[in-house]
Formats: sequence, structure tokens, C-alpha cells
Amino acid sequence: MIENIDHNLDNKVYNEFFAKCLLEKVLTKEYAAATIKDKPDIQLQTHDFSVGVEVTSLKDSYLGVFHRFRKVCKDKNWTMDEIKKRLPKLLKGRVRLNKWGKLIYLSTANQKFIHQELLCLKKTLEIKLAKLQSYQQFQHNHLFIYATTLSDCKVEGIKRIMQSIKSTKYRYLYDDIILYTGETLQIYSYQKEKPVFIIGVTPEQVEYCHERAIYVQKLYEEKIKARETRKQLQQNTILHTSEKKETQNRQTSKKSFENAHTKKLTEDMKHNTKEKNLPSSPDMLP
Repeated sequence: MIENIDHNLDNKVYNEFFAKCLLEKVLTKEYAAATIKDKPDIQLQTHDFSVGVEVTSLKDSYLGVFHRFRKVCKDKNWTMDEIKKRLPKLLKGRVRLNKWGKLIYLSTANQKFIHQELLCLKKTLEIKLAKLQSYQQFQHNHLFIYATTLSDCKVEGIKRIMQSIKSTKYRYLYDDIILYTGETLQIYSYQKEKPVFIIGVTPEQVEYCHERAIYVQKLYEEKIKARETRKQLQQNTILHTSEKKETQNRQTSKKSFENAHTKKLTEDMKHNTKEKNLPSSPDMLP
């Protein structure tokens, strides 16, 4: 396990770009030309080849608590003693602190826990297979899963979970299920005769992809921030224009009222002058 790397699994941009970068570094350089899109997340198309990769991660109640607690520890910069003191009961016996002072999730806490993680894998596969039916189809469709808590699970156990899914009820299947365990990429297939490929991942590869993914994530966040700033400026401009127009309308209304009032006073004066047979101008005086 690359324990000094803190994967930001809650960030969709990070997840997808890290997966793309890792596939490029470990499997084939062709992924360098792939683009980040949606349904599926990574898409590569050439004149004679196409591949789509959906990216996801295993989530369950324990992992959810773990990631939220670890984020709080990082934000509050707690010491190791503070982390131990505030550790939720749900995580006791399932985590440890590494030499960098980061919480590490233990998939080997007990056999019952490993079984639970495998059931979580099954649920994730079923959800993604259902969604695949409405996705754009490619020559090759793959599913990339962040599954670091399955790093110590035996290949046979993972294969049994995959084979327990009734693939016959789906029109489309993923050609390969790629599990990223932190140390390896494990590539599984629904075809029983196809062997499981396990490819080692070096710390240098993980660190490179992590740094690239963080960089892209920051660029994306800056882009979103700039877009929101432009939107706010546009709204302020519209509001200012509206207020200016409203002020002009009030001034025009006031001027129209004053003109109408002056006109009425003039007409009233003329009317009163006629009734009293008074000269309407100084020139008419005797």
C-alpha cells in the first residue's frame, strides 16, 4: 500500500483523471489521448479503435465514516494522540496510524469485514452494470474501481463474487473489471476461461498520477471559481442596469408629473382670468 498518498475519493475530477493517468502509465500509452467525459467517464476513440471506462469506488458505512473522520483530522490538524482520543467506535480495530501520522484503513481486521467488502463490491458491480445499459457503447467497455480495502482479499473470493452476478439479465457487460488496490491493478473478466491479470503499481507511478490529478483538480476548481465570478459580475451588471433604468423611469415620471401640474396651473389661471374679465396679459391693461 502506498500509505503516504491520500487519494481524494470524494472528488470526481480527481478520481477520473488519476484513473486515466494510471491506465496510461501501467497499461498502455494510448490512454494519453483519452478524454474525460461522462457516461462513461473516460473515452478514447480512433479511426479503428474505441474504449470507454467508467470510474467508481467502493463505498460502505465503514468507509464513509473513515473518509469523513480522516478529512476532519486533516482539516483540524489533530495530533496522533487527539486522533486516537476522538476515534469513532465504528472504526476501532479497523484503522491504524502510519509513520506519517495518517489513518490507514485495515481490510484485514477480520474475515467478517472482508466478506462485507466483497458484498460491497457485488453491489457496486450490479449498480454499474445497470447504468451501463443506457451508456454509449464502445468496442471495449471497462469498469475501473478504487478498491484499496480489497488489497488483501484473495483473487478467488473476488472471482466468486463476480460469477454470482447473473450476467444473463444484462444486454451489455463490461469487458474488464479493473480493481485498483493501491499496489496492483487486478483485471477481471466475466469470461470464466479468461485469466486474471495482476499488474504491479510502483510508488513512483502512483505519486506521479496523484500529483497530476491534484493539479487538474485545482485547475478545474479555478475554472469553476472564475465562471462563478463572471456569473456574479453579469448579475451585478444586470442589477445595476435595472436600477439605473428604474431611476431614469422615476425621474421621467417626476418630470412628466411636474409638467402636467404646471400645465394644469396655467390652464386654471387662464380660466379664472376669463371669468373675472381680467386682462390675461400686462399689454391688455388700460
